[in-house]
Amino acid sequence: LVLLRGLSNGNGLLLRTGMRRSFLRRGVDDTQGFAWVSAASGTSSLAGPAVGGILYGASDLGHPWTLPYICSGTLLFGAMLTALALMEDTTAPISPRKRGGDLGQLLLPTPPDRRVDWVSMGWLLAVVFGHAYVFMGWDLSYPVLAAMPQSIDGDAWKPPQIGSTFVVASLAFVFFASCCYQRCIRYFGIVRFWVLNWIPTVLMLATFPRVLEALRREGWEAESWPVLAANYGAQLSFCVMQGAGFVTAQLVLFDFVTTQPGSDQLMATANGYYVIVQNVANGLAPLISGALCTIGAALEPQYAPIATRALPFDVMACVGVVLCLLPLWVLGPGKVPDLRSARALLQLEQQ
Repeated sequence: LVLLRGLSNGNGLLLRTGMRRSFLRRGVDDTQGFAWVSAASGTSSLAGPAVGGILYGASDLGHPWTLPYICSGTLLFGAMLTALALMEDTTAPISPRKRGGDLGQLLLPTPPDRRVDWVSMGWLLAVVFGHAYVFMGWDLSYPVLAAMPQSIDGDAWKPPQIGSTFVVASLAFVFFASCCYQRCIRYFGIVRFWVLNWIPTVLMLATFPRVLEALRREGWEAESWPVLAANYGAQLSFCVMQGAGFVTAQLVLFDFVTTQPGSDQLMATANGYYVIVQNVANGLAPLISGALCTIGAALEPQYAPIATRALPFDVMACVGVVLCLLPLWVLGPGKVPDLRSARALLQLEQQ
């Protein structure tokens, strides 16, 4: 079932490609649209398990999971039919409109003999891979750290306590993506916002496990306010910043593709590579982070502070430093314009 779902699940690819083409054809900014997609994904990740838990076993249709599957399938097909009824054909060629259609071509015209810069696209896909690895690695490493027994200066948190931090952080991300993300992009610009996103994340990854251990050694209980503040603060910081990072990573890649020759056809290809790279990272991250958690815990008694329980977080922090700097090199001055800042949009209006 998992294999068949992976082979047939192309809706995310089709959604992103169709949205991007639709916005380009209208010549309008799509930042808030992709932010709303991520906010909807965050909302569904909370509502789905909750509704499934309520419906599981709520009817006598032969199996306890029959009613949840029927309801989710009906909702999915209803949403697809609604989208087909409301959206125009997104596979039609992009034609310039009142504001010119292709934002990238207005700000950076493409010479007819220019070739696609596959090297820079490869580096941007490496950024996507690294971000997905850090995000998935946190989702695995944080529960392991929070559940460590008190005998080794852990908090021994139970699953409901750990899950509550994810719920609160997800709600905070939904609010940020819906209300604040586009304003931040217009104020800072997309590349600068990406860099500013990673600075607090790297600092948090490098310090959070050590702060927790220090609090336990100072005698603070697992339910004390400093421990709660550290856990919820770290979870909020990571989920909001790196949840927004998912939106920013795909927008950076899309803006780069927009400046390439044949961007109309290249968009679907870049989207396909984006999905492949992200899924590979999601598959490797649990293996790598799990191995690092085991190695760090096993070597901590003899090799601290070189190898400790913070090892997976240290690796993620190092990856974050690279991800913070790599787009500055790939998308340096003069290579790709910032298509989303207020200054760029004002320049577009003047043209």
